[in-house]
Amino acid sequence: MPDALHFERTREWCCVVDAIKDLGVRGAPAIGIAGAGALALWACNEGVSRAVSRGCSQAMPQFLEELESVVDEIVCARPTAVNLEWAVRRVARRAQTAAAEGATPSDVADFLFTDVKRMETEDEATN
Repeated sequence: MPDALHFERTREWCCVVDAIKDLGVRGAPAIGIAGAGALALWACNEGVSRAVSRGCSQAMPQFLEELESVVDEIVCARPTAVNLEWAVRRVARRAQTAAAEGATPSDVADFLFTDVKRMETEDEATN
């Protein structure tokens, strides 16, 4: 409904992806931010725990490999949603840059969360 505003709380990135697929998230900017948020949720939860379980030397390469797979899955939730792909790839680039600068998977997850909050603030200021 265009005039309805409803919030759902979740810690599961897949739930956010399902909401995007099922049109539970409406409006181009909101879809983009939700997708970026899904990636941040993955990073904070599954991404970090899986990376750490693989040991120090493989933590970041494994994290980035899985991150790319998650990026693709999120973007495929609504393949024609330009803002979705833009926002998800924006935070994915942030992850790659942070990793190249020596960040840990946990640091990257924090950076992604901060970037998503920044995107939300930018959207609120614009719209």
